[in-house]
Amino acid sequence: MAAMLTGQRPEGSQGPVTLLDLWQRFSTTAPRFADNKLDTRRDAEGRARILLGHFGGRCDVRALDERDVLEYV
Repeated sequence: MAAMLTGQRPEGSQGPVTLLDLWQRFSTTAPRFADNKLDTRRDAEGRARILLGHFGGRCDVRALDERDVLEYV
């Protein structure tokens, strides 16, 4: 994460970090997500579908910038 925030590629990473891959990994492995109540997880899943609909599942999250966020909002 630190490498990504400084614009460097994390060690051992290859290829893009897609929004879909990031969501799937978070929603299946993050303890903070799993600890949520069912309604909260469903809300997050709905919000993830909106993000994926806007940016596309193949969107490389490393390339997102402030302009992209403003357009989404």
